[in-house]
Amino acid sequence: MTWFQSLNPLLVITLTQLLQIYWRRKAAAGRETFARRKMAIGALIVAGAYLLLATVSLLAGTSRANWFWLVLLFVVLTIGELYILPTGLGLFARLAPPRLGATTVASWFLTIFSAVFSPALWVHSGVGPVITASSLSWRD
Repeated sequence: MTWFQSLNPLLVITLTQLLQIYWRRKAAAGRETFARRKMAIGALIVAGAYLLLATVSLLAGTSRANWFWLVLLFVVLTIGELYILPTGLGLFARLAPPRLGATTVASWFLTIFSAVFSPALWVHSGVGPVITASSLSWRD
């Protein structure tokens, strides 16, 4: 269903506020998390989301998994994303030389664009493999 694609933006809008409240309360209590630790936590959360996806896929076998698992995947993945992206952008802007702040932030987005676009370009060029749902199944 195509409405699953709208989950990530909806969750970003919703969960950003909740994470900001959580981080501000921690900072007010004197237990602020360092930026590199936030990014490491985010990476672990994202890894957990993909482990969840792999586990559900293995348990479902050839049958369809419940849609709940996809929603849960998006929630966990978005939380991990929110730990990484704002923190990374803040670091790029803060650690950049004074006149290159916007350029370093732009390089962050250029890197993300390249990471998303290059596999698609590779596959559509005819050189890379074309992945279909049937080619992903472990069981025949």
